[in-house]
Amino acid sequence: MNWVRLLEKQIRSWCWLVLGCLVVAAGMELGWSVEPATAGGLLNIEDSWLVSSSLTHRLLAGTDPSFGRSGEILGTVGQGRLFAMSELDQRSVALEGVVYRWGKKFSWAGSWQRTGKDLFLEDRSSARILLGQRPALGVAGRRIKQILAQRAEDATQEVFLVLQVPLKWRTVHGVVQVQWPGYSSPHHSGNPAHGRRTEALKATIVHSDHAIALVIDRLANGRPNFGFQMIMALATGVGLEFRVDSPTGSLGPGLSITRGGLMLRTSHVVHPKLGVTHRFALVFGRFGGERP
Repeated sequence: MNWVRLLEKQIRSWCWLVLGCLVVAAGMELGWSVEPATAGGLLNIEDSWLVSSSLTHRLLAGTDPSFGRSGEILGTVGQGRLFAMSELDQRSVALEGVVYRWGKKFSWAGSWQRTGKDLFLEDRSSARILLGQRPALGVAGRRIKQILAQRAEDATQEVFLVLQVPLKWRTVHGVVQVQWPGYSSPHHSGNPAHGRRTEALKATIVHSDHAIALVIDRLANGRPNFGFQMIMALATGVGLEFRVDSPTGSLGPGLSITRGGLMLRTSHVVHPKLGVTHRFALVFGRFGGERP
């Protein structure tokens, strides 16, 4: 009966909401104990959204995640400001895609980001390539270069091995990603405790019009890193998000709006002592229909 299905849907929604509240409480307990001196913030704009843009678009557009094997190519331009400080403006560009050839799936991505100006300037670049789908194997690398008081620091270069495994249980599906370091340069740009994370274990789970993403790893100084994002479709093309980042004690809402080949994502996370970090990203291109 229709009322029974409606009741079941409401119960599932409340279960997801309770789970989100529990994770938020855990994030506040773990994160707000961090001293302001070590609360470096979400230095990477991409850290604002743990659920991928591709999956977010399919979730909000109502696309069946299991439909087809179409490739995709997406471009992203982003801008932000750390803790409402004009000295810590951010801008970024990224390009990613999925190609099916010879019965195999190839995923690739690359990004560049600049943070700050004058006394502090940081450039970040990253690249990743994966082959396969069940599972997917590949490599990822990043380079971080800082200029402090017009003095260039030695760049940090790192390479990671990546394994992605899809999962499915009844109407729930998602992907688990394991990433571990394969190489790290002997130099560390700036303070390694600030925002240099590895995403050692990341899980994304989707059910109906909800999705959650969890990240568990540790920062370079040994502190644990726990990240959480939840997104819920409010209407076709509109989704409300909530982000928790425990090592910095930051949390807050976001909004994603998609129409056709365009998607706007916003993030507004709050640190109890350092203030609000605002991020905006415009994603455009051809969105695919493959599983996450």
